[in-house]
Amino acid sequence: MLNKFARILMIVMLLLPQIVSAEIIPEQQDFAFVATLSDGKQSIRQFELPYPMLAGLARQDYGDMRIFNSQNQPVPFTVTQPEPQTQQNTNRYELRFFRLADKAAKHRSGLQIEFDDHGSRLSFNAVNGNHEPANYLIVENTHQAENLQSIKLTWRQPSDAFSIKVKLESSDDLQNWQALNDGVTLYNLKHLDTALIQDTLNIPDAVHAKYLRLSFQPSGSFTLQIEKISGEYRHTTTIAHENWQTFQLEPGEEPDEWLFDTGSYAPLTKIDFEIPAAGLFYQGSLYSRDDTSRQPDPNRDQRRFNFKRGVKRVLHRDSERQINAQDAWRYQGSVTQYRLLTAFGEIKSGPISVPATKDRHWKLLLEQPSSLLPQQIPVIKGAWRPVMVTFLAQGNPPYHLFFGNPGVKPTRSALPPLLNDNNSEKVHLLKVRAVEKAVPATEPEKLLKTLAELDWRKILLWLLLCSGVLVMGLMAYQLYAGMNRKKD
Repeated sequence: MLNKFARILMIVMLLLPQIVSAEIIPEQQDFAFVATLSDGKQSIRQFELPYPMLAGLARQDYGDMRIFNSQNQPVPFTVTQPEPQTQQNTNRYELRFFRLADKAAKHRSGLQIEFDDHGSRLSFNAVNGNHEPANYLIVENTHQAENLQSIKLTWRQPSDAFSIKVKLESSDDLQNWQALNDGVTLYNLKHLDTALIQDTLNIPDAVHAKYLRLSFQPSGSFTLQIEKISGEYRHTTTIAHENWQTFQLEPGEEPDEWLFDTGSYAPLTKIDFEIPAAGLFYQGSLYSRDDTSRQPDPNRDQRRFNFKRGVKRVLHRDSERQINAQDAWRYQGSVTQYRLLTAFGEIKSGPISVPATKDRHWKLLLEQPSSLLPQQIPVIKGAWRPVMVTFLAQGNPPYHLFFGNPGVKPTRSALPPLLNDNNSEKVHLLKVRAVEKAVPATEPEKLLKTLAELDWRKILLWLLLCSGVLVMGLMAYQLYAGMNRKKD
């Protein structure tokens, strides 16, 4: 009998990990807020979480969300944050160029360049070289911000076939030149109705110099008559959908310390200053802090404080919190923000890029100015990447999104990776409201609820462990008694 019971206990022990790991599905009453989703036709649907809803989430990992259908069944969903997309565009521009003879190109005195007050070139002339053959071309690279990949030459068609070698160089001051190639042969070879043409100079590395110089090395007295030069540029564009939110700066404990709270776990990527007036300049450092350790305890009302044993512990805990709060600030970068009035108009600094972080608490330590007057306090603007939720429209509509409970753990159900962002139908969140709580229960109902909320998995685990120890003890006792009987 005992051996049979031991075998049954061993089977239960093997099934115990599955019993313990079983996920407790939260009910709708466990959440603080609910939002209705608009209708759709496709099975895979997607919506974006607005900022007020992100502010209602109680977990930084967005785990306190569930989507229920009209039958009160949870449906699988996935939370994603789209990454910025990079696109490569090719642009072609016609470039201005100037002909120089050999004498003017080799001697600085042969170049005459005029600039206006803003640094723009007004004229470019070859002194004492107007009547000499043009052995050099100076090309203006007017699109320096883009990557120059190649230049194409259009020439006046000579009567005969030709080939000519061209050397390409770059410079920013028209004095120091850097070779971009060892020489490329341009040609136009004809035979009957067939022609072979090479009219493009490829550039191995992207060039951002102000000027290019083409040096022709003709054979004999031949000179190529260039009519047009065009450049092919590759432009990289980063497309990132960003939302902006405004925050108010609040004074900290020190005159140079200023704080702001995002009020949500939105992933901030940029910080910008909305400066109230021209003539202001801010310089300092930016910090952020993760406050997950300071989230409200869902079981706080159920805990009882023992005064006799708790006073010293609380005092020690408060001192530790002050130390940890100082250590918890993480450096996010330097701050240089300004709004200045110049002779050319008003200029303003751009946003500050920060690593994507969901920290709620931010601190600004100012070096300049060391303190702020009320009329000098800027308004902080933060850019955050959208948070997308993709779900399976399983069951009958309408579908409701429930959220807001730090005690709810993230769900293990998710959609296949191929269905997260592609082939999904866009839906919208409708009115958000607080979840209606049930009427206060009577004492018998409270007792039943307490029994229902007990962690039966842990209780079962301890019972099984105790039973196992008891069975092993009985088996050891039987073995010991049997050995004694044999001795007798």
